[in-house]
Amino acid sequence: MNTSPASLMDYVILHDASLGYYTIDLIIVLAILAGLRFFSGMIANTSLHEALSVHDNAAVGISLTGAVMGVAIMLMGAVAGDAGTGLVQEALLMLGYGIVGIVLMWVTSHLFDRLSMPNISIHDLVRQGNVAAALTDAGNLIATAIIVRAVMSWVDGSTYTGIAVVLGGYVIAQIILYLA
Repeated sequence: MNTSPASLMDYVILHDASLGYYTIDLIIVLAILAGLRFFSGMIANTSLHEALSVHDNAAVGISLTGAVMGVAIMLMGAVAGDAGTGLVQEALLMLGYGIVGIVLMWVTSHLFDRLSMPNISIHDLVRQGNVAAALTDAGNLIATAIIVRAVMSWVDGSTYTGIAVVLGGYVIAQIILYLA
């Protein structure tokens, strides 16, 4: 009878072939999330370092956190999907889903700003330090991400067609959120 303590690998069942796919997914997800900070500042036409460190604008941090959480939630759907037919296809699919995720978060933020509250600029309020506006923006981004993540789980396999289905689900999600 073996009485030695169980190691973590005794509970994790991975085939050697899938380890390469998960490694690629992890590297790309980390790169996308790290790059999101850069792209957020570029899209907002503001220096995140200045807004967070110099001006101590918590609202900008909350809004950025909502965007990062939203993209992370969406990428969970891409990682959880079926693996591509090869390592290169897996990398391209993850990059595709990541880029689509960042673009969808940007579009979500602007649609919400223009359609749901046309007389109030959420982005201007966030830049001014309005925490309530930042929480509203972050909540909208996270809600959209949860809906899109659900659509990703309905897509059969990780394919380029799946990205088109996710975009369709995104449009439906935006209509539902706008009506709510």
